Amino acid sequence: MRRLAIFILLALVSALAVTAVLHANYPVLQAAELLPDGEREKVELPWNFEEPAESRRLLVELPARDSQPAIWRIVPDDELRAIWVNDRPVSLDHIPKELLTNYWLGFHIDLSEYLEPGQNRIVLQLTNHSGGGGLYVTPVPGFGAWLAMAAAFLPLLVGLAVLFRLRATQLLVLVLALVPLLAYWADTSWFERAHDTIGIQGHIGYVEWVATHLALPAPNAGWTYYHPPLYYIVGALAWKWAACFGIPAPETLQALSLALWLIFLAGCAGALNMMLRSRTGLVLLATAAIAAWPAGIIHSVRLSNDAAYYAIAGAAAYYLVRWWRRQQSGDLWAFAVLTALGLLAKTNAIVLVAAGGLLLLWRVWHPQAGRRGRAFGQLVGFSLIAAAGLALSLADNVYYYLQGLTPGWLVSNAGWLSPELKVPVDAVHLLGMDLHTFLTQPWIRAYEDASGRGYFWNYLLRSSLSGEFDFPAPTQRDIVLIWGWGLLALLALGTVAALRGGFQWLRGRSSAVYRYAPLILLGLLAIASLMSLRVQAPYAPSNDFRYVMPVLLPFVLLGVRSGRIACWLLAGFIVSSAWFFLMPV
Repeated sequence: MRRLAIFILLALVSALAVTAVLHANYPVLQAAELLPDGEREKVELPWNFEEPAESRRLLVELPARDSQPAIWRIVPDDELRAIWVNDRPVSLDHIPKELLTNYWLGFHIDLSEYLEPGQNRIVLQLTNHSGGGGLYVTPVPGFGAWLAMAAAFLPLLVGLAVLFRLRATQLLVLVLALVPLLAYWADTSWFERAHDTIGIQGHIGYVEWVATHLALPAPNAGWTYYHPPLYYIVGALAWKWAACFGIPAPETLQALSLALWLIFLAGCAGALNMMLRSRTGLVLLATAAIAAWPAGIIHSVRLSNDAAYYAIAGAAAYYLVRWWRRQQSGDLWAFAVLTALGLLAKTNAIVLVAAGGLLLLWRVWHPQAGRRGRAFGQLVGFSLIAAAGLALSLADNVYYYLQGLTPGWLVSNAGWLSPELKVPVDAVHLLGMDLHTFLTQPWIRAYEDASGRGYFWNYLLRSSLSGEFDFPAPTQRDIVLIWGWGLLALLALGTVAALRGGFQWLRGRSSAVYRYAPLILLGLLAIASLMSLRVQAPYAPSNDFRYVMPVLLPFVLLGVRSGRIACWLLAGFIVSSAWFFLMPV
């Protein structure tokens, strides 16, 4: 309990420090469209509309403060025509034409000579030639701001190191991991490379609903509203916190996502420390490999209930490993409570239920001397706690499904997905792999067969590297292609090592399988759960690696135990991933 108290105290210090950095660098913007009749119509940023238009104007008002951010990022869809700041025209002559129409990255512009202390007004004129259009405007914090943000997260990392009993060198690895993590955040707005985020029916809409109504919505009232509520309740608290301190809610939720990701990393690091205690070099390599894994960095600041699941799964893995090694009831009950919380965050946590249940069954059938009754009692207690979490997680969904109000009791929006996302579920596409496409196509795309999306393993492995997203720099494309070769080599080496270890265990020559049983089960069950989702909901996104991100822990552990070549490959992933997210675009 003392360690938990220290963690909570230091986490609160970090929360206050992060709030101060956000307050200094992200003013709360008020946006409205200026209509032809002179009226204003309030809009949200990013501003989106559906119809073509020759000229539409967006007014962005900055709150009164002594200093305003100098550099701003503007992303137009599809052509920015003019800017006025406090009724003064801003010259766009130095901005290349292709950037004024770049709806992917947009451009940066220095407005320092136009902004004044106090209230400021920015008016942007946009032309939308075809289809939907829109505009996004945000300040760009400088290097000093992100250095301050890194310092703000340090107390949280120290608290996590205390809670999960990390080595000082592991703490240093996690501190260094902040560099690519914050570099990615600095270049990524809250709605970029996201899933189901924007709009009143997305993740942020769910959070806002809970924050404003102080209640949970009906699962059929919005696209993501069928999800279990824990993340959205925590997000609503962050939303209220942001309103209290005058900081923007979306960036506050990004900070929350990053904090949850750091909890996942620390939990994994603690488990690795126990599994590889006598191998200091391997402990540090494995910790760094998980911290620098590219898909992890991409998803670290995404707004989604995945973030809460990752944090809980990392902590749960730590206590499961600790219980398996020490057989202390306190560790088991910590794991049980975390499992129930995981189910209240995302039903993917059923993997934790299955792993814990199977290990407890093993203890019942192969008890230590005179401990069968105790093991059976632990199994019953764990089952009751997990069942309570599962019942609370699914109660609304099951009720609305039985009433015929939703098409599914588990994935309630599956029936509303586009038919164009459907993929085959035969044995060839579920178990096989299009190797040529995997090695020659760097980006997986949910709507394009040419990317290999029809094959379960193509989608899973590609999305484990760069998610479902493209990156603009040619060098980044080359790195992702190289990652594909490296990942296949790691899998091959890991498979050989796993088979060799399994045969030795069957012949009674090794206890490694028994020692690593918790992580072996977590890894196998996670992949099996994703295959099951693909069968139940045969759509391309059902194969996304983000659903099984915690499998990184057993995968990396297997990697560092697969020989020197595998270790060098993991080191290559660490270095290239850091370069990938730090390189100028």
